[in-house]
Amino acid sequence: MKLFDLHAHPSLRAFGNYVAENTKYDIWKRGDNEFDGKKILREVDEDGFFRPVSHTLAGKIIANALEDKVALYTQSNLDEAVEGNVGCIVLSFYPIEQEFFKRGRVRDRHLFDKVLSMASGQSVEKIDQIQAGVNSYYQEYEADRSLLEANQHTGGKKNPQWRYRIVSNYSELQAVVKKDKELAIILSMEGVQGLANSIGAKNSYRQLKEEAQRNSSEFKEWQKGLLENLKTVKKAKDTNGKDRAPLLFLTIAHHFFNYVCGHCSSLNFPDFLVDQSDTYHYLQEGEIKNTHYFNLGIVDSFGYEIIKEALRRDPEEGMRRVIIDIKHMSPQARKDFYALLNTDAYRNELIPFVCSHTAVNGVPGLRRTGKKDSSRYFNIADLNSFDEDIKQIYKHDGLMGLMLDDGRTCSKYYQAVVRKLDGKIERKKKRINKIRKKFSERKNARALRRLARANELERQVNFLKQELADEYCDIFFRQVFHILNVLSLEDPKIGRNAWKIVTIGSDFDGVINPMDYYSSYGRLDDFRFDLIERWNDILEETQEDDVDVSSSHDNEFVKFLYGETPEYWIDKVFWYNANNFLKKYFHDDYLIHGRVGN
Repeated sequence: MKLFDLHAHPSLRAFGNYVAENTKYDIWKRGDNEFDGKKILREVDEDGFFRPVSHTLAGKIIANALEDKVALYTQSNLDEAVEGNVGCIVLSFYPIEQEFFKRGRVRDRHLFDKVLSMASGQSVEKIDQIQAGVNSYYQEYEADRSLLEANQHTGGKKNPQWRYRIVSNYSELQAVVKKDKELAIILSMEGVQGLANSIGAKNSYRQLKEEAQRNSSEFKEWQKGLLENLKTVKKAKDTNGKDRAPLLFLTIAHHFFNYVCGHCSSLNFPDFLVDQSDTYHYLQEGEIKNTHYFNLGIVDSFGYEIIKEALRRDPEEGMRRVIIDIKHMSPQARKDFYALLNTDAYRNELIPFVCSHTAVNGVPGLRRTGKKDSSRYFNIADLNSFDEDIKQIYKHDGLMGLMLDDGRTCSKYYQAVVRKLDGKIERKKKRINKIRKKFSERKNARALRRLARANELERQVNFLKQELADEYCDIFFRQVFHILNVLSLEDPKIGRNAWKIVTIGSDFDGVINPMDYYSSYGRLDDFRFDLIERWNDILEETQEDDVDVSSSHDNEFVKFLYGETPEYWIDKVFWYNANNFLKKYFHDDYLIHGRVGN
């Protein structure tokens, strides 16, 4: 069975390292991040564990500091996708926000630029371009998209006969999925500011901030340009009249304030590298406001105008609707969006939306969470999905893509649990390698004893790996079962239908810290298999031990089967739920004419 991913960035590194004169755009190859022009090498074992190794002392120190915050290698490149049996990726364009690199210096190899290059996978040259505002966000999007479109007919060195195809609708998706050596790509964008023009002479967040504070004519022109570019990308044809694949959905917010809506704190880096702490001063309805963007909802009439334009469809213009992605929206912005869908303009029409890459936080109502909030099982950050979000997504027939990210998916307690297991594995593997390197060529009694010890350590490592795999599976099941419990308590009649909103939204290559044991697309099919095996093992243990499941945590593994097998439900999560959603909504009948598919 082929697998589906609702949100990943396979083109982000390829585009960020592309230089037209001497570098090939290559979305296929596995890549390692660099420090000062030298790759951070990887130690990789058969189970997909990645360890950063640097040529330089400074690179090694920084790599070790970043290891628990961000992956220093690609995760969603297409060679990995082939290996992991991924059949369809919703590729998210992300013209990187300037604020991400504001700590460095323009056009030199400053230490901050080198560190941020290592963390982001973007070349230092690309970072210099972004800092200098060479291109607008919209120009970056168009350039990234053009390269993606132009390279559809070429495979990678490892899989030269394979192709990817950008698909425009569900019929095209089905045609690609049926072929042996093709994978499908659906397009989306993360952060509506990715459609913005420059302000003034260049793309400058500092100038944008200053003009916004004055509500100047330049700022109003910037707003107008963003709206017009949104209209352009929604049309079924480009400016030359050629058919063009639509953006299926649009993530409205992202890491930094975009004057459309408030957003959540989202970066794991320390403030000396990337700062999200600014308070924004801007003119709102004639009055200067001084507030933090985490507290903002949808901002003024402009914010609503952008969201309404995304949702607008027009058969006469061939104007497609773009589905809204609520990820990164502040709690208040999500409240405002749900209220908008309940107005007369939308109440009588089915408007699905997605949360493309998320984890549950276990908190009932939408609000800012803080240091006093805690949970043994979930990360309580307001960036994650509240129970109210789960209910709204189900109500509007949407999808939740569950992330494969240690930091977002695990509570602090379980982050410590997996780090401890991971550390034990790493230490024992280093000991094994040291013994075998020293004694493998020797035949004396001492050497045989040491090699026997290495074999015993190998057995212990395999046991620890299984324990780590079980922990990750249980963490994932807690996410899924929480969603099902929330909906079951909301309405017992929902029953097995609650499963339909759950799918995978890995956020691979989105500057995340992937699960160590399932760290790339190459391990995605293994994760699916391990989830099925883990569920079957728990059911078998429950039966053998004659456990009273009515009072046990294992009850959920029985309760949510609904007469099916574990494989049935896991396959729904990894393909069929997303497939059914696309069958209903990914076509012109819905996106232009408003008719939901069967």
